[in-house]
Amino acid sequence: AAFAATVPISVIRPPIVFGQGDTATLRMIRPIARWGIHLVPSWFNHRFSAVHAQDLSAAMIAAADRGKRISSAGDSSSAGVYFVAGGEDPFYADLGRKMAQALGRKRLWVLRSGPLLTWGTATAFELLARLQGQPLVMSWDKAREATAGSWSCSDERARNELDYAPAATLDERLAETVAWYRDHRWL
Repeated sequence: AAFAATVPISVIRPPIVFGQGDTATLRMIRPIARWGIHLVPSWFNHRFSAVHAQDLSAAMIAAADRGKRISSAGDSSSAGVYFVAGGEDPFYADLGRKMAQALGRKRLWVLRSGPLLTWGTATAFELLARLQGQPLVMSWDKAREATAGSWSCSDERARNELDYAPAATLDERLAETVAWYRDHRWL
């Protein structure tokens, strides 16, 4: 808000971002592709929003073009702040099923773990990452995110004020992403 008086600012708040070239989603898809296993780090069903990078880019352009701007007065108004999503908020287990479908997998094992196993795995990965001197896929931050509950958002304001809509369904976008991974021999 400090620059809002001199620079017009709109804020885009994306959820999980995925798409071609994305290594984070690749780490979610790879165990499904290789072994037909999707790990769900909770005993409970939590919903997750996701947006494809191309849809996110379109929303960013729309916000820059015609979005409201945040206030320079420092008030707590949410004007000029937009969440964008892909049109669905599946349960995390169902997101894995959608990934399996995009991969053409007929069978998927959804394995659930409780917080103890999640935090224990994160601790082991943290220690390994420190020994290797590089970050790994699992960490205490990821465990915190995984055990926090649902990560979903409403993109209603972006739809109403920016005429935002994802260009394709979540299933179609996952299929595009999987095809790109295969074309580039990532899978």
